[in-house]
Amino acid sequence: AQGTPVYTITDGSTDLMATGLLSGAYPDREITGCTFRHLLTQLKFICFSDQPEQWGAVTKIEVEDIYRRQTFRLQDTNPVLTPVTTSEVFTVTSIGASGGKSFDLYTGQIGSIPSGWTVQDSILIPAQEAGTVRHPLVLYVTTQKGGVGIEKAEGYRHKAILVVKEAEGAGGVQAGYSHRVEIAFTNSGLEVVDVSVEPWSSVE
Repeated sequence: AQGTPVYTITDGSTDLMATGLLSGAYPDREITGCTFRHLLTQLKFICFSDQPEQWGAVTKIEVEDIYRRQTFRLQDTNPVLTPVTTSEVFTVTSIGASGGKSFDLYTGQIGSIPSGWTVQDSILIPAQEAGTVRHPLVLYVTTQKGGVGIEKAEGYRHKAILVVKEAEGAGGVQAGYSHRVEIAFTNSGLEVVDVSVEPWSSVE
């Protein structure tokens, strides 16, 4: 069987799961089960500063250059999304921001982040072989203040680059996994200080 369904990405909160094409016939080739797999990648954000009052609340996190249309092959045992590169690219907004929520930065310093800190916001995106040195993910984080304690109504938009270091021969963000992304807000700007790849889990 052949098939290449096309899926349209509309936001950063809608999950997408699929299983390979199944075929069978009762009673000789009866299908007894199937496994659905997450086709997107999950980014979970931990944001902190040693001077959080200078930044104010985070009101939005965005990921740039996501292809709106994605496809996969039904005949694959483990379907993998592939971008339709003729489709438009757009910026995807995090789940919390889409719901009108903001959050305050944790108070902390690089190298001494408690493991018990809970995720402040998250986003679901197609992997698109991104998050590598060659093809980094570009994040934009909007805060109420610009790092110097001055607030403005529309906020301040800051750029951060996300690269997942190679582990076991695979670099970049991985489809079907969660990525805990720690972002430090410093005097010199935003820095992604750590990305850990973990099994998929529900959004806090």
